[in-house]
Amino acid sequence: MLNVVVAIIAIMMLALVLGAVVRFSVVSSWRTRNAEDRLSHPDVDGVERACGFPPPADLVRMYRERSLTTLAEFSLVDTARNPHQTWSFGGFYPLTYKDVSEQRKIHGITTGIPIADDMAKGVYYVTSTGTIRFRPPGRNATEREVAPSAEALSRFQIVDEEAEV
Repeated sequence: MLNVVVAIIAIMMLALVLGAVVRFSVVSSWRTRNAEDRLSHPDVDGVERACGFPPPADLVRMYRERSLTTLAEFSLVDTARNPHQTWSFGGFYPLTYKDVSEQRKIHGITTGIPIADDMAKGVYYVTSTGTIRFRPPGRNATEREVAPSAEALSRFQIVDEEAEV
């Protein structure tokens, strides 16, 4: 009898793990396909519906100008800090209802707009006040302020640029 209970619990756990893998590997990819096409066309109303506040004007401008959002696998250096602070980016997420909602679920962001990843499961997001913050992976990881605004982030020095999307 005990063996049957253990087997049922093991099967249930396996089903949960498989469900999570399918949800975040297959379904997320399907839901956010063609993201490159949406990067330069932010949907302000959609983001506001997803987050409860509109994206800051300088963030929308940064996306429309494509100054950083088309880059992939690069670093930004804040030369105003001493010592200089380097931030790694994998790529930016489109500012649409679908993409922002999906990235909020994936990263567990409840109070901001996810805008980019760091290639290691960390996420950059914008707060309702316009501040850009970084949340590293892990439950007890300490979040850090990256820049006071998207405009300030746009002034960081680009290094290690690999490619454009």
